[in-house]
Amino acid sequence: MLAFKKYRLPNLAQFRRISTTTRFCSEEPVVHRDSTDNNAATPFEFTQANMTRLAAFINSYPEGAQRSVLGAALDIVQRQIGWVPISAMHKIAELLSIPRMRVYEFASFYTMYNSTIKPKLYKKSANITIVKKK
Repeated sequence: MLAFKKYRLPNLAQFRRISTTTRFCSEEPVVHRDSTDNNAATPFEFTQANMTRLAAFINSYPEGAQRSVLGAALDIVQRQIGWVPISAMHKIAELLSIPRMRVYEFASFYTMYNSTIKPKLYKKSANITIVKKK
């Protein structure tokens, strides 16, 4: 008959403790919910100057590669009105001839795009711990 040796578990105090921090994540909702301020019926039109800028971006890419302009287009919208409503995403998808879902994915993945209205003096603080060296 085989005899099994008893193995002793290592003392966990010997191992170096690894400190982990909380994950950084956006305060924006992951899923769009229609509201009075943000729905498909919210009016949005590019200004003439911004439409000219967007057309220049679109024309700088070859046919079929207009999806590359998506980040610039969302940035133009956010600079124009301060946030990116769902109606602006629909307009961008129409102008770039891409599915709306691609615009939603891009805007929700990058935390720099605000999908809700922010107050004028909005400040985001980081969760950090200050450690004093001895």
